[in-house]
Amino acid sequence: MSKFRYTYLIQSFILVATSVVLSSKVHSQVEIQTVRKGVIFKKEYAAEFGMHTNGYLLSYTQSRIRNYYSTNGMFATFSYVRDPRESKNESQVGSNHGEFRNYTYGKQNSFFALRTGLFGLRYFSEKARDRGVAVALVWRYGMSAGILKPYYLKILDNHDGENLQVLVRYEEDNKDEFLDPDHILGKGSFFKGITELSIIPGAYGQLGLRIDPGAYEKYVRSLEIGIQSDLYIKKVPILVTEKNKSFFLNFYLSLQLGKRR
Repeated sequence: MSKFRYTYLIQSFILVATSVVLSSKVHSQVEIQTVRKGVIFKKEYAAEFGMHTNGYLLSYTQSRIRNYYSTNGMFATFSYVRDPRESKNESQVGSNHGEFRNYTYGKQNSFFALRTGLFGLRYFSEKARDRGVAVALVWRYGMSAGILKPYYLKILDNHDGENLQVLVRYEEDNKDEFLDPDHILGKGSFFKGITELSIIPGAYGQLGLRIDPGAYEKYVRSLEIGIQSDLYIKKVPILVTEKNKSFFLNFYLSLQLGKRR
């Protein structure tokens, strides 16, 4: 994904997320009466959709509302993580053979993170009830399972004088061929390698601010911004051509939608 297109997607997400959250203000005067009539919510369920510095995330949180100030519970998050040094290339060889799929040069694995753990939230002031908008400190921490899926390339392989199109993943014995642009036709299907997944255990931490126009209403509609980090027990092999790392730090922006009861 080009830098321009990635920036455009982030800007679009911000506009859509902001519109959804602000739209809840239309109903705030009606719904806030429910709270003032004595209805106290005890549980909260929310789905989260967001983007971070180097990818995207989907999350689900189930929590217990302790009081007007605090909420805590559990979460599960699935995230795609790319190396910021990745670059898309157009195969000149592929265009000569009817193949027009771009590929990421030197990419060894696609990387995903499956995280689970504890969630906490604390609002700064109960006075926000009267204004219909609240700001809260949010934190998450727990385990992170780094998931590696082999990245396949379609290349031209000369066999007995005949050029054959074959799918290959990176191995030490095919390094020169894997990194030779003159043999690369393009990337393989996303589903190629789905049965060859490997796991790297790690830990996860997240800290952010949540802006919630309906913090004390029935429906969850909020925006969250902050930082998140993953630390794995060994370096994550994403790129063959670059020095890989075991620690990932990203900024994130997300939208929460859900329900309280």
